Amino acid sequence: NTDSNTLDDYEEGTWTMALTCSGSGTITINTSNDTGHYTKIGRMVHCVGYFNVSAISSPVGRLNISLPFTPATLAEGGTAFASMGLHGLVSNNAVDTIGEIGEGAAFIDVYMADSNDFASDSAQQIDTGTDGRLSVSYLA
Repeated sequence: NTDSNTLDDYEEGTWTMALTCSGSGTITINTSNDTGHYTKIGRMVHCVGYFNVSAISSPVGRLNISLPFTPATLAEGGTAFASMGLHGLVSNNAVDTIGEIGEGAAFIDVYMADSNDFASDSAQQIDTGTDGRLSVSYLA
């Protein structure tokens, strides 16, 4: 069938999540808790994951969480938001994080609420023992 709505791509799999900092420093995930799971149907990707931080070295900037596929670049913008929770942060503040998936970059940008705006300092809030859970859907 040549109909453009025909299901032509279905895939289930895993990817090894990585945490990086937009500034400097490193964040290491426990290798027993670093595997995310995804389902890809056509261009739509749905991911879930859990991670636990085993070590940090002076993280600075925004926390970035890797994704299994690069998000699509769309004509009128196509950012998506990740549903996520972080626990065991330096400030113990787990309710004001937001994950944004931008176009063309295979990671989630994690922002922390700071007064009335989102700040790019979430990497500094990550500590040894921080754990995170995420669920996100986006177009690849």
